[in-house]
Amino acid sequence: MRLTLLFALTAISAMGCNCAGREITVSRTFNVHGETTDPLCNADRQVINLADDASFKDAKAFIGTVELRKLEGEITNPKTRADSAATKASGTVRIADSMTGTALDLGTYGDVAITAGNKTTIQFDKKSAKRLAELVLQPPNSFSVESYGCNDANPAFYEFKVTLTIFAGL
Repeated sequence: MRLTLLFALTAISAMGCNCAGREITVSRTFNVHGETTDPLCNADRQVINLADDASFKDAKAFIGTVELRKLEGEITNPKTRADSAATKASGTVRIADSMTGTALDLGTYGDVAITAGNKTTIQFDKKSAKRLAELVLQPPNSFSVESYGCNDANPAFYEFKVTLTIFAGL
């Protein structure tokens, strides 16, 4: 009997079954546009609706727990305009239950060089990550992510991508 069970578990593992759950990665890119006379800090929000994500939709009925595994920021286009003078960015990634809801600080980043492909892992607040998990589990399975960022100089024209890696346990 034990040999049969061991064989079955080995066969499932070999097929690539992630029976404990799956990771879902979602990203949003924020366009930073700061003219010379604009403030050095600005915020922008975008909605993430996991009900539209195929991986989430397939597993939604079986998900019992959700955990934020990783939060990253990346400069994807450092000069969307040739006269961009910004060289460093810092700020906070926030979450909210809607586009107009009260935001919670999820994680803060500092002095990220505005160069193509520059990534930073952002340490996240566990209490805010728990609230994120609640938003993912509760219908409509959506939340807003906000990038509140500051530049070291204006004009500032670049793109900043926020990526969340969420584990959905079955």
